[in-house]
Amino acid sequence: MEEEWVVKRCQLRQVWLEHPEWSRQKMAEAVGCSKSWVKKWLHRIRSVPLEDQQVMYGLSRTPKHPPPGFSPEVINKILEIRDHPPRLLGRTPGPLTIL
Repeated sequence: MEEEWVVKRCQLRQVWLEHPEWSRQKMAEAVGCSKSWVKKWLHRIRSVPLEDQQVMYGLSRTPKHPPPGFSPEVINKILEIRDHPPRLLGRTPGPLTIL
């Protein structure tokens, strides 16, 4: 699927270079995508130099900021509950029970 998307983006770039006077709707019909898709990708394609092929692969899907970690106090408390569970529990607590 990813390859098809890259091909569509390359087609859009080619159509834009050959026919810069075309409307977004006409480019969308030529590429076979929606007008909003053409608007989004034309903005991205125009924002980088023509030599830059990396834009065709889209943006990274990884989070920009990793989730915050647990404080050492919380980790120690979880380990304490796991190693020495409450007597009334009668079993080794799992992750859902501890949290």
